[in-house]
Amino acid sequence: YLKIKEESIHSFTPQTFEHTPELSKLKSVEIKRQLGISGESTTLLTVSRLEKEKGVDLLIEAFSMQDTRAHLVIVGEGSMMKELKDRCKELNIHERVHFVGAVNHDAVWPYYYFADLYIQPSRSEALGLSLLEAMLCGVLAGAFPVGGLRDSIGEQLNRGWFFDEHNFSQSLKEIVERIKNKDSNVSDVVARAKTYVHEKIKQAPKIQSFISI
Repeated sequence: YLKIKEESIHSFTPQTFEHTPELSKLKSVEIKRQLGISGESTTLLTVSRLEKEKGVDLLIEAFSMQDTRAHLVIVGEGSMMKELKDRCKELNIHERVHFVGAVNHDAVWPYYYFADLYIQPSRSEALGLSLLEAMLCGVLAGAFPVGGLRDSIGEQLNRGWFFDEHNFSQSLKEIVERIKNKDSNVSDVVARAKTYVHEKIKQAPKIQSFISI
C-alpha cells in the first residue's frame, strides 16, 4: 500500500473501502497514545507516497506556521522521506510531525478515525483514493483544487475544503480554527462527504461492469 501510483488508479470496487469501523476506532485510540498525541491536540493527517507531486513538502511548510499544540501524522513512504524529516528538524517541528512509514491498506483505517482534518496536498491527482477513505470515516478533508480532488470535494465546497495554493498556511489555519470552534458548517460538510462516498461505493459495481463490457 502507498507504493502504487494513485495517478494510475481510475476506478475502485466496494471492497476497496471494506473495514470494521468499531475495531478501527478502538485501534485508533492506542495508535494515538503510542504517538504521544494528547486528546486536546488538533491532529492533521495525510496518507501519501512521499514524492514531489504529492506535495507533502508544501504541507510541512504550512504546518510549521500553525498552532504549536497541533500534530501532523504522515502515513506513507517514498524518496523524499529523509529530506522531509530533515526539514522538520530545521523548522523545529520534528516532535509534532510523526512519520509512520508504509502501512498495509487494511491497517490504515485507524489513522483516519483519530484525525481532526485529512489533508491531500497533491500538486496533481487523478482520483485521490485516500481522500475518499477519509471522507467515509467522517473526517473533514481538504485539498488543492486539482484533478479528481476537485470533483470529490465539489466546486461549491459541499464536501470539503480547498486550500489556497498561494497562501496554504493561512487557509489551513482558517479551517483548523473552524474545527476547534466546532463550526456547525463543518459537521454538515462531513455528513455530505460521507454520503457522497457511500453513493460512489454503490455505483462502483455498475461502473466495473461497464468497464468489462
